[in-house]
Amino acid sequence: MIDNITVTVAAGSRMMVSLADVKTELGITATTSDAKLQRLIIRASQLAAGAEGLRRAPWLETVLQKLPGKGGQYLKLKRWPIQSVSSITEGTGSSPTTVTASTYSTAGNARRDRLYRVDGWSWHDRQTPVTFFDVDGPTLSYNATYRAGWVMPDQITAWSVGASVAASAWFSAKLGTNSVPSDNPFIFQADATGGTTHASTEPTWPTVTGGTVTDNGITWTAYDQRIPEAVEEMVMHQVVSWFQGGVVGAPANVRRERHGPTEMEYFGPDVSAGVLLREVSVTLRQWR
Repeated sequence: MIDNITVTVAAGSRMMVSLADVKTELGITATTSDAKLQRLIIRASQLAAGAEGLRRAPWLETVLQKLPGKGGQYLKLKRWPIQSVSSITEGTGSSPTTVTASTYSTAGNARRDRLYRVDGWSWHDRQTPVTFFDVDGPTLSYNATYRAGWVMPDQITAWSVGASVAASAWFSAKLGTNSVPSDNPFIFQADATGGTTHASTEPTWPTVTGGTVTDNGITWTAYDQRIPEAVEEMVMHQVVSWFQGGVVGAPANVRRERHGPTEMEYFGPDVSAGVLLREVSVTLRQWR
């Protein structure tokens, strides 16, 4: 049985690597290739989320997921890492029961993909007998509305003095400052008002999920919703490989070249073929 998911607030971006970072990797400063590179980034991101990669939509979205009641203390969700849960209801009738939020919490596993409830989640059998031909499984008895996924690189702005901050915007620390390590996994979301960052002093950023700090009237909340560096690097590798004809280090847009008596022809994956490089596919599997 496939759990039913409806997107209620779509992702602000689905590009798993930024155009600026790809251009830096390729050493490109002109804008003549921007449209092509953006198309390759979008295609590579779609493939990375597909059957040969992550097998899930990894970008931050709000979804409504219908789940079966399978009992036990964990309710496993399809999207992760979970940022917040709006509501969970139980029951398939016209008046489902709202599960009290204080009775469950996001489990502290590495993926943050499940909700823990000390009293357990109910088991719900089907109302009709299960036959050999019945592949639906248990009744979808829980409705979970939650927000989960990674924030895409082009949605994150590096903190700077006197910067204008939109409501709910995502910012990163200036790495290496205020005791924030360069591998800091956290990014920081502004409150629902936004404002302007401090004119001279960067805040001392929290180092736990849900931690907060005030910055010239802006309240920042820490989340570990940053896309893993290895995932971003693999999508980058896919885009660069396509752009360079399939061979990293080959001249961009060159398929064949001659050096004296030696002629070289570059072969590689065609973007239209919709195939991830093997090393990209293998690396992404650990985040399924």
